Amino acid sequence: RTGDLSIMSRALLPTELRRPGTDQRLDTAEVALSLLRESNSRPFPYHGNALPTELRRRAGNSIPVRGQYCHPARCRGKPVWDSAGDTVSRVAIRAARLADAEGIREIINYEILNGTSIFELEPRTVAAQRTWLQDRSGVHAVLVATPDDDDDTVLGFSSLSPFHTRPAYNTTVENSVYVHQDHRGKGIGRALLVEIIGLAQTHGFHTVIARISGGNEASVAVHRSVGFEIAGTEREIGRKFGRWIDVTVMQLMLQDWSGP
Repeated sequence: RTGDLSIMSRALLPTELRRPGTDQRLDTAEVALSLLRESNSRPFPYHGNALPTELRRRAGNSIPVRGQYCHPARCRGKPVWDSAGDTVSRVAIRAARLADAEGIREIINYEILNGTSIFELEPRTVAAQRTWLQDRSGVHAVLVATPDDDDDTVLGFSSLSPFHTRPAYNTTVENSVYVHQDHRGKGIGRALLVEIIGLAQTHGFHTVIARISGGNEASVAVHRSVGFEIAGTEREIGRKFGRWIDVTVMQLMLQDWSGP
């Protein structure tokens, strides 16, 4: 009989904590990853594929209301959202590819040089952006929004990243959402957020954390609109452009989430 492990969602028998055919015990990280794999409907990796099961959904509104949302695992069709803008009428959301690295890098570097939503100080290189994408090739995934008639132009992206390196945190994930500066205010960020939450749920995560830099009330409002709640504020933990920056921590529990 084994003791309770905080990363486990159910009790494991001693044989389940050993590698098949050996007497070697699995470490806690391997156990947590095993549990996540058990909860998934398809084997890893997802990255670079069309995600036919996880992202089968069509939505008629860029900002769906509760009751109109359909869980990605239960719906058919490519996830396409109507945009509220004049320049892009319909937006498709798909899994990111390595070829999207430059489009994502352009969005990130604008924020690095002009905003406080990301606490990096030096622009990313193409190589660094490709590595970032490659590191998110399994349960920690990246989605991009493109015009429905132009699969190569990245309008925005959302991602799932490890919340912490310590293995007991493996069932928690951190999300990020960024939209190109020319396409904000059109519902694209919210669409990306809804899709990445659905993907986190499908991948077996228990909760999602969003860390939003001080002053970004629009991001707080969008996260709140899909079910996130404020968990607290980290005071003056970042410094950029000569000023101290707070971070608002928001959290969404995934077990009972069924859409915004």
